[in-house]
Amino acid sequence: MEQALPYLNDGRQLKFMFLPDGEDPDTYIRQYGQDGFEQQVAQAMTLSDFMFTTLLQQVDTSSNEGKAKLSTLAVPLIDKVPGGTLRLYLREMLGKKLGLPDEAQLQQLLSKHGQDAQKKAGQPEIKRTPMREVIALLIQRPDFVNSLEFDMAAFEGIEVAGLNLLISIVEKCRANPNITTGQLLENWRGSKNEGMLARLAAWELPLSKDEDNTLDVFLDAMDKVIDQCVKQQIEKLQAKSRTVGLSVEEMRELQLLILNRPG
Repeated sequence: MEQALPYLNDGRQLKFMFLPDGEDPDTYIRQYGQDGFEQQVAQAMTLSDFMFTTLLQQVDTSSNEGKAKLSTLAVPLIDKVPGGTLRLYLREMLGKKLGLPDEAQLQQLLSKHGQDAQKKAGQPEIKRTPMREVIALLIQRPDFVNSLEFDMAAFEGIEVAGLNLLISIVEKCRANPNITTGQLLENWRGSKNEGMLARLAAWELPLSKDEDNTLDVFLDAMDKVIDQCVKQQIEKLQAKSRTVGLSVEEMRELQLLILNRPG
């Protein structure tokens, strides 16, 4: 099964059929006929049924330890599936098997799995920066986009590390109000940002005693990102003013930026 998973693009099906010992398709057809063989094929187990039947035989999901083990066994297998739709379906099935049909609860469990795997692999801790905090929390809680009252696209063209990626994530969240973490990550599957976004999705921010509300942390970090963008745009316009000069619109923009900048 594990060897076949990387070939399961969307649109492909994988079924598991078990013939009696010593039998192969040719000998089975000779003994039971083509109709008998086709009946066996029709009754073959789907990938999802076979995978979870096999894994559930190894764990006791009535205990928290068993559920944790099921997650540990299933997640690496699911991550091998390249087909985005199928992978999301398998994640949903895992959530149901764990008694976690809610996407947010499932993501918390998967995030813990990612943190544990990161520690075992000896990967360095993620350094906290406002941009990383904003991206991480928005991936983990796409509904946080509803708390943003401005158009991030206004900052396009400003050279701040991670800004273009943040703008893309905000646009995806706004275009798909009910998008889940898993669905959001699928947009960067196979891209250079896939690994980094997966780490941020699994990042459990070390909050201080004064940071007990993740939405407040998100908004505070976003304010810092915006201030950084505004500062850079001011510097960009001031530099242009000293060289080739500014248009009337650019002068007005510079004045508004300086006037409205916090602090």
